[in-house]
Amino acid sequence: MSAALGGGAPETARPYAVLIVDDSPFRGQLARRLRAAGVVTAEASGPEKARLYLRHLRFDAVLVDLDGEPAPVRRLLDEIRRAQPGARPIGITQRGAQLAGLRTLRKPFGVEAILGLAA
Repeated sequence: MSAALGGGAPETARPYAVLIVDDSPFRGQLARRLRAAGVVTAEASGPEKARLYLRHLRFDAVLVDLDGEPAPVRRLLDEIRRAQPGARPIGITQRGAQLAGLRTLRKPFGVEAILGLAA
C-alpha cells in the first residue's frame, strides 16, 4: 500500500492517489496496474478499513464496489464526501449496480478509465 499523506507537500507535487474499496480479487489486480501507471494506491476490502485510510490519507478518487448491501455502500459514500470533499467517489460494479449521480464503471475496466477521470 502506498498513498499520499495529507499536508506538507504542495498540491502540484502530490501524485494522483486512489483508494480502492472492493472485496474481490479485482481490487489487487487494479491496484497493481494503477501503480504501474504511476498512480498511488491504497486498498480496502470493506468500509471499516476504508474509513481508516480516509482519516489518515488524502485521495483524489475513491473507487467503491456497489455490488454489496446498498445501505453500507451509501453510508460509505456519504462518509467519503464528508471526510474528503475533494475526492471523487466512483462506483465500480460487476453486476451493473447504479446509484443516481455517481459515476460508475463496469468491471473489468482498464487503467485508462481511471486515468481519463483524473484529467
